[in-house]
Amino acid sequence: MPAAESSTTARSSKRVQAHLKQHGVEVVTDGKAHVHVSGHKAEAGLRRLYDWVRPPAVIPVHGTPRHLAANAAIATDCHVPTACVIENGDVCRLTKTGREVLGQVGVGRLSWRRTGSCRGCRPMRCLTMRRTAH
Repeated sequence: MPAAESSTTARSSKRVQAHLKQHGVEVVTDGKAHVHVSGHKAEAGLRRLYDWVRPPAVIPVHGTPRHLAANAAIATDCHVPTACVIENGDVCRLTKTGREVLGQVGVGRLSWRRTGSCRGCRPMRCLTMRRTAH
């Protein structure tokens, strides 16, 4: 696990680590070993992953459009039967011939109301919340 950047994140990270350890997971941190986690797999790592897992489908969801397309191309090259690139907010169904986009949902920053519902966050409100948090 990468080092936490803030005290709140550090506390959350410690809770997750404690929970994992309770379930018999060996947690490796940068304090225990020389590790680095960037969040993006290199091509060789993706190829190994697809060879090990042999997924029936891949929908890359993290990265720039160029990263997503490259990830899908690697999956196709590794004989993954279905590799699709979709847009943020696309609601899709995987079919035997690929994917079918059923519609769109709103994307962006969201905030929780006291009632428990979720709504889009106004840009100025997000800026105020960010300034207050740091």
